[in-house]
Amino acid sequence: MTKHTYDDADLERMIRDGLRHHAGDAPSDLGAPLPGSGGSRSSGSATAAAVPPSSPRWRWVLPAAAAVAALAVPGAILVANTLRDNDSGVTDPVAGASRSASTGADSSTTSESPKTAATADGRPAGIPADWRPESYGGVQLWVPPTWGWGGAPMAPDWGNGEVLDCSEGRAFTVPGSSAYEFVPDGVPYVGRPVMMTDACVGSPDVHPKVDAVWFDAAGVKAGTESYPDGVVRETRSVGEVTVTVFSKDAALRERILGSASSVTVDANGCPASPPDVIRDSTPAGPTAPASLGICVYAAKGLLWSGAVGAKAAAAYGKAAGPHAPGATAGGPANRRGEDEVYLRLADAAGRMRWDRYDAAIGVLSPTDSGTVLVPATVANTAPWAKDNGGVKAYVIGGGTALDAALQQYFRGILG
Repeated sequence: MTKHTYDDADLERMIRDGLRHHAGDAPSDLGAPLPGSGGSRSSGSATAAAVPPSSPRWRWVLPAAAAVAALAVPGAILVANTLRDNDSGVTDPVAGASRSASTGADSSTTSESPKTAATADGRPAGIPADWRPESYGGVQLWVPPTWGWGGAPMAPDWGNGEVLDCSEGRAFTVPGSSAYEFVPDGVPYVGRPVMMTDACVGSPDVHPKVDAVWFDAAGVKAGTESYPDGVVRETRSVGEVTVTVFSKDAALRERILGSASSVTVDANGCPASPPDVIRDSTPAGPTAPASLGICVYAAKGLLWSGAVGAKAAAAYGKAAGPHAPGATAGGPANRRGEDEVYLRLADAAGRMRWDRYDAAIGVLSPTDSGTVLVPATVANTAPWAKDNGGVKAYVIGGGTALDAALQQYFRGILG
């Protein structure tokens, strides 16, 4: 296991993260240096240092003293996030999720000015109420609600290290639709390093002509570049991920980049790495589902997340059924692989369960003595996948076990 030697600045950051986690008990001024810390705060410039690659986030060893210092703030709080039910238009709480009152920006990359303090629902102050969260690899930021989804330059193992653009610099899906590729020109989007199409271009030197965000784009370094058409590309490192924003609007770039922070659990209740569906579920499970989080994982952890409201959550819960004590599944309940989909079903009382969705073998739900295997059907897939552009963009379907009725909700293996 790789160990990381922590200095005073690291300890200061951990303490501040703990204070942000319990914002109601934190001092009003989080910007002042801690006594004796000797640490300095980054200005949030594009060239701010990233977490050293030799110290992977998931393998750091947190010293006991630092853990105590970071968490010894009395009065643990539970902050409810809100969702817009895509069927009824009713706002419903995400119940049972232990939320940080602040997402806690990485001190090496993001300034901690008052505008970055979080509001009650977890979004940074100054971010409009209708903007949505986007997560990738333990980093979360916020974008306008109409933005679509697409790809970003990537360096796949099968490409011998070459940077490939399999995204065409445009949106492939949009909110409220299961259509793929048939997106009007000019739609802003969030891109991830995935293969949106098999029409890939090697070593691309292009840029989106619309406002866009790229997570972890291969070959893109922290810094700023201006193009002849007036588009500016600004990139910052947050944790182990680069965040790139393209726009002619400097204020928009700053607002999006300023909202980016490292998180262990995002605003949709999705952890940065796959959950253990048995350990992390309430044994009894939810009785009246109020929310359903959708967490999609790939090689770097969380690839994309989304959520639907009470009506869709209830429809999924009814179709998938309650836990059946004593039943066992035909496959593992908590495997760790790529393109994994986990569904987080919760009720207003805080009871929740994690289901792992696999279109090939069904829905696996945890029980005290094993797991329950439920066949994947339109009834237990449509409530969260139908007309969900994020699912269509990033969840791969296909294979003999997936019929056309289900395939319509997912992306093909080659885009």
